[in-house]
Amino acid sequence: MDAQAVASTLHALSRWPQESGLHEAAWCLAARLGSAPLEWSTFEFGQTGQIANALARLGRDEDGNAVLARDVLMGVAVHLELYPERFDSAEGRHVGMLLKAFAQLRMHDALRPLATPALERVMTLCQEGRLREEPLESVGTLCMGLLPLARSPQLQRHRVRALQTFDALKPVVEHKIDAYLRQAPGGAGARAGLRLKEGDEACGTRCPALSLYQVLKAYSVVAHQWKPRYISGERESVKTHQETLKQWVRQTLDRTRPLIETDLQEKSWNLIAQIEADDAILDALDLRLASAAHLEALTTRYPPRRFDLAARHESLRTVVGNVVPPEPSGGDTTHVTVDLRDGSWSPPRRPTGRSLRIRFIHA
Repeated sequence: MDAQAVASTLHALSRWPQESGLHEAAWCLAARLGSAPLEWSTFEFGQTGQIANALARLGRDEDGNAVLARDVLMGVAVHLELYPERFDSAEGRHVGMLLKAFAQLRMHDALRPLATPALERVMTLCQEGRLREEPLESVGTLCMGLLPLARSPQLQRHRVRALQTFDALKPVVEHKIDAYLRQAPGGAGARAGLRLKEGDEACGTRCPALSLYQVLKAYSVVAHQWKPRYISGERESVKTHQETLKQWVRQTLDRTRPLIETDLQEKSWNLIAQIEADDAILDALDLRLASAAHLEALTTRYPPRRFDLAARHESLRTVVGNVVPPEPSGGDTTHVTVDLRDGSWSPPRRPTGRSLRIRFIHA
């Protein structure tokens, strides 16, 4: 197979990682990448981005697959570090796919030598107006790919340039969102997908809620990071521009909230709560729950459970000076510990094999 066939095949196989046969075939193909006759120099930049995206899918779970994906992707990083001029031919969507793949596999260290040529390429594309042909979906991917450069402590030396790049990209993003909202809702444009355009401005996306979520997530971070400690210039001017960014994020959220919440539902609540809380980030949950509209929607979907606290409290009491063991089920409560990857752990067990139960007793 030639380079294009390899990239397309691996991209297709990665869409069904749960199928054991396809999964095995994908890794057999990925294992050959980087060595003859599939050296990285034989792939165009767009094909390399496609392969990186496929590897990120295959290594999504933190297991042996993630290790294999990182090993192959590290070969890409080494090649691009040796040949940074390859970014000169990259399209915006390809840069976004590549950087996003490194971010998904938490390979921030590997981004250090790639950050400068990637940011310079995006800045050039913005200045030359060459992102007009990129759909909204590709711009959302680009925002997520650039995001680690603006907030990761491991990439702090590139933070200033990343923030400046985001600022140069903002008019492009703004125009595409405006064009999409004018063309898509309630019309035939909603079914046009990536083909949707307004004049010569591409603004299509196959998943509008996700693309808008990605843009809002990226620029909420950019607005938070736009501080005098990172941005040179008069302090008041920096603060004014920061407030302008925050206001744009809030206004964009207000315009797109129904679309985002209808599609992503609970997945979007965390980001929306952070944007609404602004600087009071520690009160984001309380402010979110204090919203009458949200509280009504939440209680409708998840009705609260009612119980008589006074009666339960009284059942746990004993006569003063006459402490007696509670009933076998009195005061029992079950605790389930959930790890960061949504897995649950079984409660600890006694040496006899019986599960330990935690009991609260009020004397």
